[in-house]
Amino acid sequence: MACTHASTAWSANERNARPALHLPFGSRRAVAAARRPPILGCRAGKLGDKDEMFRYTDVKHASWWVVEADDKRRARLNCVAHLLSMIAYDDLTPPPLELPPRGRGKYVRPPFEEQTFVPQIY
Repeated sequence: MACTHASTAWSANERNARPALHLPFGSRRAVAAARRPPILGCRAGKLGDKDEMFRYTDVKHASWWVVEADDKRRARLNCVAHLLSMIAYDDLTPPPLELPPRGRGKYVRPPFEEQTFVPQIY
């Protein structure tokens, strides 16, 4: 099978060029993506490569976990829930505190000279 990916010769200036810092963040990302060299190699984009990798590397003592990611939000939540479910932990919730009744006395603030304040820069 012939390789269908186009290869482009990039000069040293184009390869090392950085996007202008005065552009907004999204624009800088777009400029950086436009300057990336194309994917080289015939096997880089084949869909069957993932399945082949799983066939060789998915073993019982070190298996791959696949996340259904059609809905990214649910995929992230499922991933976090799965990771947390794999960690053994004891419930360390303390018992509720019994607080004394609140006093109704008049509050008097201590003198400013006895306190240390954070400097107000802004």
